[in-house]
Amino acid sequence: MCRELWGNYGPLGEIWFDGAVPDPGLVGYNVLPYLRLLQPEAMIFQGPTATIRWIGNEKGVANYPCWATVPSIQEAASWENRGMLDRLCTGDPDGKTWLPGECDTPIRNHEWMWKPGQEHLLKSVDELMQVYEHSVGRNCNLLINANPDPDGLVPEADLQRYREFGEALKRRYGAPVAEISGRGGVIELPLARSAVVDRAILMEEITQGERVRQYVLEGKTDAGWAPLARGQSIGHKRIERFPATKVSAVRLRVEKAIAEPWVRRLAAFEG
Repeated sequence: MCRELWGNYGPLGEIWFDGAVPDPGLVGYNVLPYLRLLQPEAMIFQGPTATIRWIGNEKGVANYPCWATVPSIQEAASWENRGMLDRLCTGDPDGKTWLPGECDTPIRNHEWMWKPGQEHLLKSVDELMQVYEHSVGRNCNLLINANPDPDGLVPEADLQRYREFGEALKRRYGAPVAEISGRGGVIELPLARSAVVDRAILMEEITQGERVRQYVLEGKTDAGWAPLARGQSIGHKRIERFPATKVSAVRLRVEKAIAEPWVRRLAAFEG
């Protein structure tokens, strides 16, 4: 079955082992050689060749801070086996192994499998947005489960909710007031005009690793620079929400870092 699924449908983005890779000593077969042969570029969820880790819950919500590194794949697996789920979710900023978190959640509340008459369980767009901001916005990948029906199709009601969610994401995060990239301990983003902002996206250049350890996000008001938000990890993406504030510029000031901060994106959004 693995040979058919992994070999007949082209490159796969992710292969998801629920509860880790089966132990060959227990089940009598070893799937890893097929995995390496047929899908060498796929992201792997759990197991000895994992490239992403479980976040410790099925709500689609990560801890903050959440680091993309752990001491080792084996150590991360031991955290899960010992019930140390907060540690699994948080990661280790001093870890040497890149193993970012993945938040998984079903689009139908508490239901991973399709059942008839459960359209009322679909998460609302507001609920999905909160999940997004607390997963992707906390340096994780987000996996929202699809529930195929007996015909092998995703029900239209579910597809419509995905569409609505995608449209809401574009409205909220598709058009920043301004954005910039840069290197160094202070990155200043001037606005073409004063605007009332209530959220920002921060992204590091993760090909250089996670360098930032502590930061403050500030806005330039009529009274001068004022803090909007404070944080620790940025990583691939950090979404900061804060009270709506009229500013003429936004500034990221890194207070602690292990090397020169490398900011891929700093973007501000109107409230």
